[in-house]
Amino acid sequence: DWIATASLAVPGIVLAIGMGALSGCVSGLAITKLKVPPFIATLGMMVFARGVSRWWSNGNPISFPTESYGKLANGDVLGGATFGLLSWPGQNPAMVFVVLALLFQLIMTYTVYGTRTYAIGSNEAAARMSGIKVDRHKILVYAIAGVLSAIAAILLTSKNLTAQAGMGMMYELDAIAMAVIGGVSLSG
Repeated sequence: DWIATASLAVPGIVLAIGMGALSGCVSGLAITKLKVPPFIATLGMMVFARGVSRWWSNGNPISFPTESYGKLANGDVLGGATFGLLSWPGQNPAMVFVVLALLFQLIMTYTVYGTRTYAIGSNEAAARMSGIKVDRHKILVYAIAGVLSAIAAILLTSKNLTAQAGMGMMYELDAIAMAVIGGVSLSG
């Protein structure tokens, strides 16, 4: 039932995912063609996107008057799942995370895309010499990151039934801290 009511939001969701992919492509192009450091390019895109959203909304929150959009994040995929004594309503964001995490684990482990991504991350010069089109692949990686960011934004705005230019402030620092704790090198 929630799928039928949420289908009214499909054009906006498709546009949001497309804008996420476009933002990722622009960041990827700035990094590969203009040689802007990745940290600067992605932070610059974030500041640009926040500025555009603040300008477009005049700094006002945008509310979603129907609850159908809210069911994307606040509904439950399994119809009010109960596992033993644990009842877990509103698990859509967690389910989306689990599905995407499993999907990307499979992609990174068993596909050419994953192998090339690891090769570029390990030694970009060696990957280039082995025939990988590094610039094109990096743009694709940033486009996928933009799509994943758009999915997160869709779930966040659905959960709150509002979109505001300041939503997600300081989330980037949480993400950076989690990546560093997980072992990612800040030097590249």
